[in-house]
Formats: sequence, structure tokens, C-alpha cells
Amino acid sequence: MTRKAWSWEGRHWIKFFYQPEEGQVPEPVVLPYRELQTASHDDAATMVQNVFVPAIGEAMGRLANRNENDNNNVRTVLALPPTFYNQHGETIFQNYHDDTHHTITVPDPVATIWGAQNLNLLPTPQSKEESTASTLVVDVGGFATCISLVKQDMVVASCTLDGVGGETFVQQLVHRILNESGDTTLANDAMALALIQTSARASVLELVNKPQANVHIPFLFMGRKTDDPHLDTNISRAVLEQEVQDHWTKSVVPKLLDDEELSASMPPPTNAASIITSAVTKVLEESEEVPNNIQHILLVGGGSRHNLFENACQEGIRTLLGPSSETLVVPDGPLRAELTAMGAASLLPNFDYSYDRGLESI
Repeated sequence: MTRKAWSWEGRHWIKFFYQPEEGQVPEPVVLPYRELQTASHDDAATMVQNVFVPAIGEAMGRLANRNENDNNNVRTVLALPPTFYNQHGETIFQNYHDDTHHTITVPDPVATIWGAQNLNLLPTPQSKEESTASTLVVDVGGFATCISLVKQDMVVASCTLDGVGGETFVQQLVHRILNESGDTTLANDAMALALIQTSARASVLELVNKPQANVHIPFLFMGRKTDDPHLDTNISRAVLEQEVQDHWTKSVVPKLLDDEELSASMPPPTNAASIITSAVTKVLEESEEVPNNIQHILLVGGGSRHNLFENACQEGIRTLLGPSSETLVVPDGPLRAELTAMGAASLLPNFDYSYDRGLESI
């Protein structure tokens, strides 16, 4: 596993990603998110304390030791998705100490709001009255979207929409290419499938800024079609968005309803906007919050760069708060994936985080 470190205004954070060493055969990667999501209460708490915290502490310790002026008392922040907050409570969200480092554990949406406040995307509360207003965080990832209501630095309620994320665009474009190729053997050809997935991902990124993209894969049909071995086709953003929404409606929404991640008081969603509306309504019902007390809705996450999510949030807000509502805050594209890390970094010098009290000055 390779670790990379970034510095932001004199503060450090570590970003982990998996990369096989040269010459090694890549092994399947099981994301910690999936492991923790299915773990029992005790297992999840043990994994945080025995796996995440020591790894981060060790990496941060080595980073600090590169500067001989730094001491060994390294402070780090571990941000976790709110699904663990819901399932495991204060056992997960506690502070860990040893002789070399101090690790603070905080919910993702709370850190995201801090990041937005640091960049003046959201106002920082100046009084107790201001801090009672709620902020809704819509975090669109690759494989899931998390919607959380935050008040006074604590997650009041949240829901996780597994299967609703940016990766659906890539998956649906891959399926479309396989179907249009007319060659049923492509799906079983690892090399051909890898080429299709790489090209689909590039085309989906292109569709973020363009209404149409070209999918060109040279020699995809080599050995299959002698007259034309290349794949060359076009895909429009509108067509792909409709296919993505159809997939969510048919394959994802029924499970979300069964898992009670959507509101039972609303009709089953039929598109992205109604999925967002139903999920936000579910969060409001759980928190017993009224829509008018939501001061801001913050759209973040790498998957949110797709126009479909921004349009769905805007339509959902109009449905819940009225056509004149201007509560949606949409950061610039590159910032959406970094706000959580920036917020966590801003916590390091002067604050701790408590599960039942929120932000605490040290």
C-alpha cells in the first residue's frame, strides 16, 4: 500500500490508496468502507482502533520526523462516513492516544462543513443562535451517496444511498458499448473489457463539460472483425443520464425502500430528483426537523461533478423548500472531493471532537 501526504497551510494529512509493487500480481482490494459497513459493532470498533488509527499514526509520525524541529506528539484526524456513526455510535467516535500521536475521530459531513467554512463557502456561526440552524450535506461518491443533517457540529440524522453514485455512469456506458458491439464474447475477455472500461471512464469525464462524447477504442475487435477492428461511436449526456436513472429506478430504489433509506410517506422515486427528495425527506423525518430551518445544502463529493446530481439537488430543493429557495451551495469541481480533508486539517491545531458535545477547544 502506498501512502501520499499533502500539506495545507502548514497542516498535514495522509491519503491512502492501494498500488501493487512492480512485478506483483494485483490482489482484489476490499475497501475498509465495505468491511466496516458489514462488521458487527465490536468488530468495527476494533478495526478502527487496531487498524486505522495505528496506520495513520505511524505514517504521520514518519512525516513529522522528516522535520527535526517537529516533536513526536503528532495530532491526526480520522474522518469516517456517518453510516458508522448511526450503527456504532460513540464506540467509533472517540479519541485515541499513545506516546507518539493523538487521533481525533470525526464524522465526514462535520469535517466537510468545517472545510467549507474555512474557504468561506459557508458562514461560520458567530453566536449560539446561529449555530442552531441546520446544514444538509449531500456527499456523492463513486458507489454511494450520503445525505446528512448537521446541527451544532453533530450529525442529527443521515441516510446512505448505496448504488447511487458517479460510478453508475461508467457502468452503464460499459453495458451500452457491450450491447452495441453485438459480440457476446467481449464481456468474458479481460483485456477487451479493461479497454472498454478505461475508454468509458474517459468519455464519462468528458460528458461533465460536453453534451456529447466520442468513444473510440482502436483494435477492440482485432481477431473478431477483419473489415473494421475499431470501435467508434458517440454517446450523448442526455441519453446516458436517462439510462443511469432507469437503472436506479429498476435496480436500486427497490432495495433502498426495503432498507428504509427512503421516505415511506412519498411515492417510489422515478428519477434522480425524486430519489434526492425522498432521501432528504427521510432525513428530515428522522430528525424531526422542518425544511425551513435548513440554512444551507452543501453538495460535495467526486461523483457530484456530474450535472445530473446538481440538477437533481436543485429540483429536490424546489420541491421541499419552494421555487425561490437559494440554499444550495456548490463548490468548484476540484474542491468537492477535498473539502473533507481540508476541514479535518483545520481541526488539528486547536480542537478535539466529542461524540455527544461536538467541537471542543483544547
